[in-house]
Amino acid sequence: MAQQRKTDSFKGMWHCTYWYPSNGKPGTEETSEYYCQAKQRGDKVVFESLANKPSHMVVNLTVDHSLATGSWTENTDPDGEFEGLEYSGATQLLISADSAALEGKWVGIGREKLADGSFEPQIYTGRFSLVKAGLTAAA
Repeated sequence: MAQQRKTDSFKGMWHCTYWYPSNGKPGTEETSEYYCQAKQRGDKVVFESLANKPSHMVVNLTVDHSLATGSWTENTDPDGEFEGLEYSGATQLLISADSAALEGKWVGIGREKLADGSFEPQIYTGRFSLVKAGLTAAA
């Protein structure tokens, strides 16, 4: 049975960063960052990005002791490099002893840019991090 942490262990504002392979610079990584508001009910936690940028991310996790497992969905900026595409995948994250950081990996589909400029779907993986940034005034 999943161990439930304190009801409000994850409540508040979090800084989310994930690393992904660069389309423009093969062999290198780029990052995407969001500030997310976390809501928790028992062992379920939802991190949803703030509406302060044209892209949007939601991370749904189930907490079990020091492990969080779940899924993520990102709707990219319609005017950005990924042209408003929706990406999704899975993630597993280790939870720090004080519940203030989650570090792990994501997996999901991406687009590999080919020499002719077209794209081919690929399965990628990368680092994923959520770090507590504090409580909002409304929390």
